[in-house]
Amino acid sequence: MSDYPATSLALNKGKYYVLLTIPAELREHFNSRKQLKRSTGTRDLQDAKRRQHNISAELYAQLDDCKPDIRDVISDVLGWIGDADEIQCLEDNGDLEGIAAAHMAACWSPVWMSLSNLDAPTSPTI
Repeated sequence: MSDYPATSLALNKGKYYVLLTIPAELREHFNSRKQLKRSTGTRDLQDAKRRQHNISAELYAQLDDCKPDIRDVISDVLGWIGDADEIQCLEDNGDLEGIAAAHMAACWSPVWMSLSNLDAPTSPTI
């Protein structure tokens, strides 16, 4: 579970519901809904509070299921590596770090070159 907003309890039509705000970056997976809502099945506040933890865990799991596999993200960014299974093989063989470093060097070297051409700051004269 990532850093998601805390859940809250709300009384609606005589029953308590667990509410969870969906982070903006995940709303596309929930038809642009802003909140997930799940009934506790009870009218008693103390009972609802006892059930809130388990229901919250289920709601957080729904959010987690929408997040992409980090290996797929790396593949999309680098483009030329391949699918998640290929990336896992590269990682298992210890090759992934070197490929990622080479990609970063290729992408960032023009930036570093332009920064290195800047003059060093001088001390102000008083």
